[in-house]
Amino acid sequence: MIAEIEAWATANDTNRSEAIRRLVAIGKMTDARWVEATRELCDDLDCLIDLAKQGRVPVRAISLIERARAELEVYLDEINAAALVGLGLNEWGAIL
Repeated sequence: MIAEIEAWATANDTNRSEAIRRLVAIGKMTDARWVEATRELCDDLDCLIDLAKQGRVPVRAISLIERARAELEVYLDEINAAALVGLGLNEWGAIL
């Protein structure tokens, strides 16, 4: 999904955050199941990071997993922000 959004952003000469806002606005990104699956993936990565830190895992591997986890979190934040703007709300849920 991230690759699709980035491709859409490139094709429409915009950045990823703006692409998400536009896709939400036109109804192309409303699949709540995908968002929930991404959240579950974040939880799984958190568990993997914790287990890796307890074992003999190269620091580089942990760093890559943590970076992927952080990128997913940023992506979810962008989706949430775009959804709120699409509903006419600011980040605290107040009407714009």
